[in-house]
Amino acid sequence: MAILLFGSGCAAIKTYWEWSSYWMSVSEGRIYPKRPKFSVVPQEPSDSNGLDLDAIYYLWDTWTNRSGGIVKDCQYMRFWRSGEVYGGFVENRLPTTSDGDSLQGVRMGFYNLADSNLIVEINTPDCYIVSRGVVYTNRLVFYEYINRLPGGYSSQFNRTNTFIRLPLSGMSRQPDWSPTGMLSNAIGGSDDTER
Repeated sequence: MAILLFGSGCAAIKTYWEWSSYWMSVSEGRIYPKRPKFSVVPQEPSDSNGLDLDAIYYLWDTWTNRSGGIVKDCQYMRFWRSGEVYGGFVENRLPTTSDGDSLQGVRMGFYNLADSNLIVEINTPDCYIVSRGVVYTNRLVFYEYINRLPGGYSSQFNRTNTFIRLPLSGMSRQPDWSPTGMLSNAIGGSDDTER
């Protein structure tokens, strides 16, 4: 698999006990840290600096699976003015407005934007992935990635990945997560991240 902005690019946590010590399953097939430790604290940007909040940004990723089959994933991100971002996947097609408005199985996170410099942090089932990039008129270009694992371990790698802007009208869903935990409607009526 070529990239991995929000895939499983981190070293896997070996047992369910270890996994469940750090993450919890929440609504719509998502996971979220029990004790969030995001390094990117969202701040509402004074100007979108070219980041289109009525679009998603996508990247095609073609790879060979273990049985030799070719898989074509489309990874995508959606951003909100309040600093939330998510990463999602669809196979063999571009995302639609329905995909952009769905939270099913997405990887949740936060971003900061200063001038055209973008920092995105998304949690995956294994770690947090911090990505640094630049916002251009119709694309995002990421050039540096840091995988942050539980326990303070991290690894860094450099690779250029370009996400293309895809305007989608009609997206209205709002994020239901925050830097300190999930909001009550995401975990069934409780804002308890220490479960």
